[in-house]
Amino acid sequence: MMRLPGGRPPAAVVACCALATSLAFRLPTLAMLPPWGDEVLTLRSLDLPFWQLAAERLSQMHAPTYFWLLQALGLDAGSLFLLRLPSALADSLGAGLTALVACRLGGWRAGLVLAFVYAATPALLEEAQDARPYGLFFGFLALLLCSAGRLVDHPRLAALAWRPGAPLAARALRWTWAAAALAAVALASLLPLGLFALVAVDAAVLWRVRRRRRLVAPWLLHRLASLLLLAPLLYAYATHVGRYAGNYWYDSGPRRLLRVLRVVDGAGVSWDPDRFLGDTGNRVLLVLFLLLVLLGLLWARRRASLALAIALAFGTQALLVAVSQHTSLYAARYFAIAAPALSLFAALGLAGLWQRWPRPALPLGLVFAVLLFLQSLDAMHQLGKPRLDLAVERLRAAGIERLGIHSAREPMIASVLYTLDGKVEGIELSPWQVLLAARQGLVVWLLHLRPIDPLWPRLAERAGLLSCAPAVRPLYILAIAARAEDLRASCPPR
Repeated sequence: MMRLPGGRPPAAVVACCALATSLAFRLPTLAMLPPWGDEVLTLRSLDLPFWQLAAERLSQMHAPTYFWLLQALGLDAGSLFLLRLPSALADSLGAGLTALVACRLGGWRAGLVLAFVYAATPALLEEAQDARPYGLFFGFLALLLCSAGRLVDHPRLAALAWRPGAPLAARALRWTWAAAALAAVALASLLPLGLFALVAVDAAVLWRVRRRRRLVAPWLLHRLASLLLLAPLLYAYATHVGRYAGNYWYDSGPRRLLRVLRVVDGAGVSWDPDRFLGDTGNRVLLVLFLLLVLLGLLWARRRASLALAIALAFGTQALLVAVSQHTSLYAARYFAIAAPALSLFAALGLAGLWQRWPRPALPLGLVFAVLLFLQSLDAMHQLGKPRLDLAVERLRAAGIERLGIHSAREPMIASVLYTLDGKVEGIELSPWQVLLAARQGLVVWLLHLRPIDPLWPRLAERAGLLSCAPAVRPLYILAIAARAEDLRASCPPR
């Protein structure tokens, strides 16, 4: 490895190590699994014309930018590896940029530790292997943290960057300003969650430079320019937000929040099959991860950019919890916007132990690394994710051509099934319509990601109907029909 005269690897080399490590974790299993629910929606969107795609995605509060990018690259379902590759590449570039921040806040040791921690963090690894916008989002989130952090670390030069006759060191920061603006526009253009990140970062910047008012005006002008570029998209968001406000389908209770926090703040896996790391290992890893995050907060160098990392790690989660009091956003993929900064603090904590107490740091670091690696294997294989393709195979084998689908709190499953199999017509039914549809001769399939309420079979029996539960895991399926022959021999009536 290249070394400077002082014996320390340059930050650029550390960043390249982080990039390579992330790619090593993401690429081998990139095409291993078939598309799951949300990815099927991506495939469906790619078949739409340019403006129809925009209208369809915005109606679901999804920005069309990512899907336009895939269309421009000519990607489709023909190669799952290529379809998922942009997410893996962008997230891995984010690992390299976050390693630069780690070097700034904790030295080269922190950068090297970050290379592994970022690569193996399940919340990042899962999203980087999906054909969804989150991998690109993480890449631009790291760009925002790196560029905005450099500006607040050099407020005097940053304030002079655009003035005539500015010194060379100040003019060099013009590219940093441009990178910060690009990251802001890209984040909001990829996901509405980008607005949460921008609010958190802006609050941290303005608080950190409140005594150096030279930077306040340039920062506000830079943010105003970003918002003007985003104005059409923000208007499109606003026209649809009322349909979801107070009416989103996630649970809003504390148990749901704790499950989400365990995934994001405790290095857990959303659909954890516990194949490589069991429940006890999950708990030990959660404690170690939180301990290292706390140590990273205590030992990080007190630079201005530290406030930005804190804002992204905890401010974004606080904003999501606040909004969830009205409209529940308790989903691990939403809270995952804090994962890059949390992995940064965990790396800072482990590097601090390495520097201060090398002997006890070695066994603790090895235990943490082994547990995190095993957890990353669960995330790579994603064996617990909803395999909707298995459900479709079951339906196709049964010769079903028209289905009524009641999906309770999983409203997307109906459109997903219709997309995967052109013979399956997804019909959203409200609960009171289910029994009526079955009595009229329609086979009604209830699809859930959690065990189906036992009340349903009893209601079907009282209505003079038959029901059965075919084994298609991890989905839970209950079929209801009026005639036994409609349920087929493979699905014996209850």
